[in-house]
Amino acid sequence: MDDEAWLDRARAGDAAAFDRLVTRHERALYALARALSPTADDALDACQEAAIRAWRAIGRFDGPAANVAPWLARIVRNCCLDRGRALRRIAVRLDGLPNAAGDASEVRSGAIRLDP
Repeated sequence: MDDEAWLDRARAGDAAAFDRLVTRHERALYALARALSPTADDALDACQEAAIRAWRAIGRFDGPAANVAPWLARIVRNCCLDRGRALRRIAVRLDGLPNAAGDASEVRSGAIRLDP
């Protein structure tokens, strides 16, 4: 079967056909995610999130099968960017916490609340 047939089946809700489409492009998608991610694990997570997003949106994909790879690549890119923003937000939040030795003066002054 060619990509157009797999795409038609995936649009109709066939998860195996969708898996076939993604599998055909997984190396290139992972390479993109790895280039945009700080670690291999982050790249894998981004690819998995992208596959979930693509599956949810495959019914709205209205292009030809030749456009599936760029469409998937854009989703992977967006997932990597979203994960990067989330990691930066976490880093900013953690930056304001006392260091491992603990800064008791900040806790005593109420600058950091320990109770919910």
